[in-house]
Amino acid sequence: FLLNRSSDLQAIFAEKLNMDVRYLSDIERGKKNMTLKTIYKISSILNINPIELFVYTRANQEIND
Repeated sequence: FLLNRSSDLQAIFAEKLNMDVRYLSDIERGKKNMTLKTIYKISSILNINPIELFVYTRANQEIND
């Protein structure tokens, strides 16, 4: 169930980015690099500053625990 939900969320996010799901998956796994345009698209959708995609904070760690 969780895997399907995760896949569904990834598909929705990829659609919002106008990007193929496989390409988004490759970015997440570090297989592909993002362009600046993609970085800005992702940060815009997430409503965050682009730098927040790259800065490690304690809050990020707490979310991942």
